[in-house]
Amino acid sequence: MKRPDGFSFDNIAGHRRVKESLLKLVRSPGKPNSMVFTGPEGVGKLLCANAYAAAVLCQSPTDSGACGECNSCRSLQAGLNMNIAYWFRKKQTTTIDQMRHLTELAAFAPAGSRYKVNVIQDGDSLNEEASNSILKTIEDSPEYLITLILYNNPANALATIRSRSFLIPLQPLDTETVRGHIAGLYGDDPRAEFASAACSGSIGRARLLMEAACLDEARDLAADIVVGAKRDVYTLLRLAERALALDFNSGDVTEEEEKDIRDKGDDFLMRPFEPRLTQAENLGVFCELAALWLRDVLLVMTGGPEKALVNGDRRELLVRQSRAFGSPAAVTAMIDELHREQERLGTNANVRLSAEGMMCRLCDICMKDKKA
Repeated sequence: MKRPDGFSFDNIAGHRRVKESLLKLVRSPGKPNSMVFTGPEGVGKLLCANAYAAAVLCQSPTDSGACGECNSCRSLQAGLNMNIAYWFRKKQTTTIDQMRHLTELAAFAPAGSRYKVNVIQDGDSLNEEASNSILKTIEDSPEYLITLILYNNPANALATIRSRSFLIPLQPLDTETVRGHIAGLYGDDPRAEFASAACSGSIGRARLLMEAACLDEARDLAADIVVGAKRDVYTLLRLAERALALDFNSGDVTEEEEKDIRDKGDDFLMRPFEPRLTQAENLGVFCELAALWLRDVLLVMTGGPEKALVNGDRRELLVRQSRAFGSPAAVTAMIDELHREQERLGTNANVRLSAEGMMCRLCDICMKDKKA
């Protein structure tokens, strides 16, 4: 039986207990009017929300979710189902105006269905005003309205939203599950092993790495940072320019298509929409790759297991670079700095100044290690 592509529990790798819990709710006569999905970016929150929404809206749901054949399933797949709305962040935030619009639309009953579903894709981008608007909608929710909110960091959800919602926590997947799924999608692509190991249990992140044209350049640049930090700050500042030019976006949504969506002024769409990575987000991905490279250098220095190396295909270079450090503490300090940079990039910092400052601090760490 064909199921709506991208809206089926069958397409979700791992998360067995989560899928069982969601299917149990689908079969239940009463459904929570608010659900909060939490877990690392790309771990499967949107897929689970999609599959649950499809099953709830389906006119003939089966024991395993949406039927894929009814009018609701077909219109959902085509992005034409009026009973579902996907709310996405505009620039840095999902705005208060969007959430007020959501509240206004909640007064209109569903058409040809028992339920109406709102999917707030980026709960982390809700500011306090927008969150309080959502809270009011949840508290005054009509029986037909279901609100699904996705958070990368559960701490970003208001305590009152969490307490009034059914919580669906998703955990990172094991590497074997990710590897098997990626192999099914990309065959014997030589990058699959690295992407599966570097994604921290997130299939979404693994797919981003697989489809990024700049992946090899980013890995080379991560290794070059060690050389540059040992040389001088001017070399690192030139590397900062290269890092700022990295673009991990695939061709799924072009800049022109995204601009068209935003210029229309729509507060929501009837299909999932994931905005392209910003320059800050692209730099954040690179910082994670650079931290993984240094983590591998640290593993080599301390005699860690070779099978634990993420960059195992470049072991010889890792060994050479490990000899350039006088102390593992310096490598640890560099990793910590890269993680702090990721945090800074999430606070609307000036991306260029932030990147250059990070490179200066990395160089300072290495200069102190050289003197020790």
